[in-house]
Amino acid sequence: MRWKVFARRVLTIPAVVFAVSLAASALPAVAQGAAAKVPMESFFKLPQFLRAAMNPAGTQLAYIREVNGRFNLVSMDVATRKLTSVAGYDRADVVEFNWINDTRLMYRIADFRVAVGDNQIHGWYAVDLDGSKPFTLSEGLATTGGLVGSNRGLPARAAFHSRARAGDKDEFIAVQYAESPLRSSLLRIHSRTGLRTPIEPGGLTNVVDWALDANDVPRAAATLLNDRLSLHVRDSATAAWRKIIETSQFENTAFAPVGFDKAGTLYVSAYLGADTASIHRFDWAKGAPEPQPLVSVKGHDLTSGLLFAEDGSLRGVRFEADQEGTYWIDPAWKALQESVDAALAGRVNQLSGRSADGTVLVRSYSDSSPPRYFVFDTKAKRLSLLGNSMPWIDEKTQARSDVIRYTARDGLTIPALLTLPRGVEGKNLPLVLLAHGGPNVRGIDWQWNRERQFLASRGYAVLEPDFRGSLGHGWKLFRSGWRQWGLTMQDDLLDGVEDLAKRGIVDKNRVCIAGASYGGYATVMGLIKHGDVYKCGISWVGVTDIDLLFTVGWGDLGNTPEQRLGMSVLIADPVKDKEQIRQTSAIRQAERLKGPLLLAYGLSDERVPYEHGRKLRDALDHNKGLEYVEYPGEGHGWRLIETNIDFWTRAEKLLAKTIGK
Repeated sequence: MRWKVFARRVLTIPAVVFAVSLAASALPAVAQGAAAKVPMESFFKLPQFLRAAMNPAGTQLAYIREVNGRFNLVSMDVATRKLTSVAGYDRADVVEFNWINDTRLMYRIADFRVAVGDNQIHGWYAVDLDGSKPFTLSEGLATTGGLVGSNRGLPARAAFHSRARAGDKDEFIAVQYAESPLRSSLLRIHSRTGLRTPIEPGGLTNVVDWALDANDVPRAAATLLNDRLSLHVRDSATAAWRKIIETSQFENTAFAPVGFDKAGTLYVSAYLGADTASIHRFDWAKGAPEPQPLVSVKGHDLTSGLLFAEDGSLRGVRFEADQEGTYWIDPAWKALQESVDAALAGRVNQLSGRSADGTVLVRSYSDSSPPRYFVFDTKAKRLSLLGNSMPWIDEKTQARSDVIRYTARDGLTIPALLTLPRGVEGKNLPLVLLAHGGPNVRGIDWQWNRERQFLASRGYAVLEPDFRGSLGHGWKLFRSGWRQWGLTMQDDLLDGVEDLAKRGIVDKNRVCIAGASYGGYATVMGLIKHGDVYKCGISWVGVTDIDLLFTVGWGDLGNTPEQRLGMSVLIADPVKDKEQIRQTSAIRQAERLKGPLLLAYGLSDERVPYEHGRKLRDALDHNKGLEYVEYPGEGHGWRLIETNIDFWTRAEKLLAKTIGK
């Protein structure tokens, strides 16, 4: 017998706040003066507005917002502005949703009032726009999923892939992963009956990525076996797959499928001899990408971001350079973008919706302002505020961030985000170097961020380098970081400090290092390797033992041969590189760590188990400056406001003691 979660509630929902003509700026000018100290809680409490998305027809908006202390799914009729409660619970939160068609949605619930490890509420549900005709797609623990004893619903380790574009309009496409996230298959799921039907892969196995055409037919797929990455294509649902290319996953000679338009054009992401990846059309006759890119951005990789109109034609491509932007193929949408950018100046404004002559949804944010959502009436040229994710954040009090670049000691260019405290002269400032996690991800994100803004509000400059090994800035930067944990990756961080010190922006005698996950590793290794520079370290959920990565699986990432092979290439080979691992594992070099260190772990962390922390804690019994803390129930990062307040209060005291005034 399945357990029932809760009953839904009927809610009273606040209406749209204000409207403004595009003839005038929609937001106040940002003052430059210093502001009063912002309370810590303001930075770390949850937003009240999470996400908004328009239905395919452009007639309805759905969004998640806080109502009476819980996150609810709400819909709004675009024409009448009538609001309807779609889903809301007394003991759960709606945390994400997707449109299935113009009148039906699917959503997931969890409990945001408890830590990740204490959350016993999981489930996916489908419902009509008015809250009627609900259907349980899955419920129970995330590892079980589906409907027990049946072939219905959303199974375990499955996720929404795309809205069904052909066939029954009440269906959607899901991708299901095997025990490893590197193995996937496709399912068609009916949202009213839960009936799921496998989509025939045509004999392909070991698929890691799919691209479906306008008829929901898989016609491009990437497969991975050991380290061999292959791209397969086919002309129709009944045609045989053709292998177009096979290469090592550790080379940039492959190309990845991104999507199809209504005419059957396949778009791929490819390097084609360049240092950065661009979006190309695929030439079916030649079995290769067209040499001339459709969209490219100098110095930045484009790997996704296709924006399709409702009829399936390609409307534009969203990309991430120093800031996010959109390349519009449709001239009408380009004109709309220019109008909105003029009204909401100094912000990133992301447009989505139905057509250039109807209503458009705008997500708008900046480095000093959390996201706001607007409804743009393109006929009246009028913006209406739909919701503000964090209205208590006054952007006049927030710091500003800029992307900078500096040269590492071996000549490699390192991009970084530099945030300076508001209202102070940018000279001889104390610095917190914030190392991102991953590490093979893009770290730079020109948007409001709670950690950097909190640190800047306390008077510290914040430097966030995309050190070698980071993604998004070209193959050379990524490739240069292989097997460089604790080596040149660590030097890149110090080189950023040296650069700012030479320019007089920071005081080299007042520098601390901080970070989570890999950033926590970099923090501890920074104190070990460059303890004369870093006066303290703040590490949370950080790796400390490289050997442990190969023996204790990262539970939420899988532990496959491909993952272990990738770790051997990207981090170190546990057999061939034993001496390097000894030199670059914090746990093996603990006796060299002398400086003050705040070390924190979540006891429900599946990615970096708390064993990393306890082993280092025991190895640092000689260090009187160690402060060690564990948070029951927390995972790979802090969810609860109580945890954040406790942790960052400790961090604030450590920074004030070591590099404060």
